[in-house]
Parts: sequence; structure tokens; C-alpha cells
Amino acid sequence: MSTETFTAYAITCLLISLAPGAGVISSISTRLNKGFTCSLWNLAGLECALSLQIIAVICGLGAVLASSEVAISVVKWGGAAYLLYLAFSQFRSASTTGLEKQINHSSSGFDIFAKGLLTNLSNPKAMIFILALLPQFIDLRESIVSQYTIMGITMIGIDAAVMIFYTFIASKATNLISNEIAMKRINQAFGTCFAAMATMICLVKI
Repeated sequence: MSTETFTAYAITCLLISLAPGAGVISSISTRLNKGFTCSLWNLAGLECALSLQIIAVICGLGAVLASSEVAISVVKWGGAAYLLYLAFSQFRSASTTGLEKQINHSSSGFDIFAKGLLTNLSNPKAMIFILALLPQFIDLRESIVSQYTIMGITMIGIDAAVMIFYTFIASKATNLISNEIAMKRINQAFGTCFAAMATMICLVKI
């Protein structure tokens, strides 16, 4: 892979990661509601899911999923249902009292990891997008395996860096937002975003 091709690919990955999506909202929401440690568990879950999607594409499972109407429908509606669950959780968080928030704040690392994992896996368009993106930057004259490995590591690294950036922004906001009413409005906004994403998945034909 030439330097020019790799640079173009890296820029593409950066722009994709910067675009607001379920992962970004999950990163910001987790940092604001659960704290820094939980945000790291959420990040691990998000990137683990992205790793699984990339591996699935490389192994050919992405093509199988894209060609199977039943499989894509299961992932699509399951993903939409999970995003609606996240929306409900955000609205529920917005209505909890101070004591209840202290209890909710003590979520285990595994729970937060699973949330991040399922958040990224719940979007069937992501795997199909990766399936369409990666081959565009492959040089058939060079080792396919090494190129896919470099591209996968690059995509995960850039996405992780962007999520950390959003988490850092959220940490600054945490210092400014001490008003419980303001946090309630923010959680309601996150809930609305998750619900909107679920609606988009339902309406868009994949």
C-alpha cells in the first residue's frame, strides 16, 4: 500500500469516526453519567465490536450478511430494538433522583463493556459500509492479508482516538454542568438521538 493510498484511507476513517453516531453518543453519555473509568470500558466495547466487524468482513462473513435478506433483517430489527432500549435508559436516567443516580453510577465494567459492544454491533450498515470501503484501498499486487491487517488496525486506532477526544470534551462539560436540571435535559437529548437512530435504521432500506 502506497503512502498516498494509506493517507487517503486514514483521512476517510477519521471523517467517518468524527461523524456523530451511536458510538459518539454512547461515549459522551457514559462519561457524563458514569465517569471516566466507565467511559474506558465503553470505549473497549465499541472498539471490540469494530474489530469483530472488520474480521467478519475480511473472513467473508460481511458478504454473506449483505447477501442474506433474512440475516440483514434480523440484525437490522435487533439493532433498532437495542437502540430504543438505550433511548429508554437515557430517559429513565433523566427522571431518576440523586440517590438513584448514585446507585446507577456503580454499574460494573462488564455491563458498560457489553453496552459499548452491542451499541456498535447493533448497526448493520456499519459492516456493509466496511465491506464496501476496505476493498477500495487494496493493492492486488501486494499481500492482501497484510493490507487488511494494517487497514483494520488503522481504523480501530483512529476510531478509538476520536472516541477519546469526544470523551475528553464530555469531561470538560462535566465540570461545567453541575445543575441536575441541565443533566436531565442532556439525558433527554441523548435519548432522543438514540430513538432517532433506531427510527432511521427501521426506515432506511439496507
